[in-house]
Amino acid sequence: MAAFVTALIPDLTLLHFRNTTEAGATSGSRDKGLHGKLKAGVCYSMLDTINSRHQRVVVGVRLQQVAGRDRKVDIKPFAIQGLPMSVQPTQLVTETLNERQARVLSLAELKDKLDEMEGVQFKQFNSITDYHSLMFDLGIIARRLRSASDRSKFYRLIEASLYGGISSAITRSLRDYLLPENSGVRKAFQDMEAALRENRLTLEAIRVTQSDRDLFKHLISEATDYVAADYMRHANERRFTLIRRWRFDANCTHRASNWRRSSISMSIWLASWVSITVPKVLLKRITRRRAIT
Repeated sequence: MAAFVTALIPDLTLLHFRNTTEAGATSGSRDKGLHGKLKAGVCYSMLDTINSRHQRVVVGVRLQQVAGRDRKVDIKPFAIQGLPMSVQPTQLVTETLNERQARVLSLAELKDKLDEMEGVQFKQFNSITDYHSLMFDLGIIARRLRSASDRSKFYRLIEASLYGGISSAITRSLRDYLLPENSGVRKAFQDMEAALRENRLTLEAIRVTQSDRDLFKHLISEATDYVAADYMRHANERRFTLIRRWRFDANCTHRASNWRRSSISMSIWLASWVSITVPKVLLKRITRRRAIT
């Protein structure tokens, strides 16, 4: 199981395998349980996988003890693609010396051996991020594990499955890791709600505006009709007044002409009567008296 976890997460800052004597201890050994599990020389831990595209991919790490007091382990991740199904991973990393002995190849010798095989690709990684990116692209792991935080959460999850039970820290972060909150989706929904709210307000404002427009249109139409009717009433009244005045002037003119005719007739009759009946001496006296008075 330690080999599986090491090949899956080759991060020395996270790897920590408890020994039997460390059960219940709050702190482990200084080599984190990995150095003591290895022997001198080269060691390999590999995962032979077939992804959903039916591609065979072998990923793993080369481990080797580093001499010194710190009891460190050198880890080199790599990946092999295009390996035939008939070839076992053990056959790749070992060289048979005789029926009872075999030698583990170094990483350089493994690379040379794979280069001689047609269609097989060997790739060595200088960073854990690139290693996990390839595993994610090939469908071996479910997350890309770009950051140290993602790798730590993933390792804690694997560790909890190894030793049984889930710690409180894992309980708190498991949901955030498996179901991370997508702030972009939340913002998109908030923008959609805001847009729908603005749309409802805009539609309500349009309905109010249309109602006000219809009201003003009706008022303008009624006011126009009222002004036109009032204008026609005043025009008719003025025409009737002019007609009555014209008729009155015509009557007055007719009466004046009749009176003049009658006056002329009276003057002619009086003149004829005077000339016939009144003596000329008496007429002169009457005329003088009228002039004096």
